[in-house]
Amino acid sequence: VRGNSSGDAENKIYAANLIKYAYAHPAAKMAIWSKNTPVYIDACDKYGKPENIKLIQSSIFINKPGKLAKYFDYMFTVYSDASAVKKALETGDNECNGKKCMTCGYKCYFGTWKNKTNIVELLRDK
Repeated sequence: VRGNSSGDAENKIYAANLIKYAYAHPAAKMAIWSKNTPVYIDACDKYGKPENIKLIQSSIFINKPGKLAKYFDYMFTVYSDASAVKKALETGDNECNGKKCMTCGYKCYFGTWKNKTNIVELLRDK
């Protein structure tokens, strides 16, 4: 189940509902992308973090991962050009670069990236 891959949690109620959804569907693997980390921290503080959920923090910076928030499993950072992507990958970060999730093996959902790692994507043209 994909939560917010191209959007974000509007408020605490929305985040709490996604956490509750994960509890209600324990067989589903769920990944949620968010810049609005405080609402998920609040929801996990209140309800706990389900085992079947991966929280992916979207960096608010380009070319620089942010500080990973409590409960978040991965950072997702966009880089401005191919050389910046290459440099990030050389330091041990992981490449997404807009690959199809099925081709990748659903690493975000199944948690097969190294824990607390940075996932790298090249800035896309509009």
